Amino acid sequence: MVYAVNDSNYGIPKSCPCGSQITVEISTKEADIGKKYFVCKDFKNDGLHRKKEWNEAIEDETRRLKEKVADNEGRLRSLGALEYQVDRIDKASQSNDVIIT
Repeated sequence: MVYAVNDSNYGIPKSCPCGSQITVEISTKEADIGKKYFVCKDFKNDGLHRKKEWNEAIEDETRRLKEKVADNEGRLRSLGALEYQVDRIDKASQSNDVIIT
């Protein structure tokens, strides 16, 4: 269960480790008025339920998406290099073709 709690600490939580839905709540407390949170529908402050600041979750998610984009960009660049090599091999094989009649 600990790994589920730890995994749900990063990014926008999709569900709580307890299995309940995550909702967006806006704080009405005077100190945090207007602050948004991702909160477990059945939240209890016992460490097994999720309550995460909206800003923090969005920052985590943005960071994760930027890493994915950078990784995919590197993959695309390597595909371009492979395409060049395949074209070279294709041209070389065409010049080596012999037609026997």
